[in-house]
Amino acid sequence: MVNECEYRDTTLRKEVSLTEYFPRSVAARHTDLSVGPVKEAIAPLSNEDKLYPFSENVVLRAIRGGDASANGIYGWGLQQFMQEAATLAQLNHPNIIRVYRAFRHDGTAHMTSQLVKGSTLQEAVRTRSFSQDDSIFSRQRRSVRFLCFMRGAYIIGT
Repeated sequence: MVNECEYRDTTLRKEVSLTEYFPRSVAARHTDLSVGPVKEAIAPLSNEDKLYPFSENVVLRAIRGGDASANGIYGWGLQQFMQEAATLAQLNHPNIIRVYRAFRHDGTAHMTSQLVKGSTLQEAVRTRSFSQDDSIFSRQRRSVRFLCFMRGAYIIGT
């Protein structure tokens, strides 16, 4: 759904992660390097339930506003990407990456965020490479503290 790479932000004078909104099933990069929705219509995966592919791992059941064209799906995702970046930029928590900037350029959106090097969560789960002191109780305690933080930031309701 996104392209991500390391990037040197010369204004901030630091290495950042640059993330680009690019859902491969509904987006295309044009010859001028701009990004936009694919030209052909997106066929539903299921006519009965109106399921539409958004990325390799995400399927949309319904499109807000009812526009299930490639243009509608792409625009909806672009709006959600910018909203997520704005929400993340408001948060300050050790378990959430810091978002520095979010901007639109060449028909798509980008965000720069804190660069965290190391293995991904998916790799850690697959190899079960958690630290020795990472007992189920310490993970639960951290999860409860995180949920309290999210509730205080009005991200989740009570």
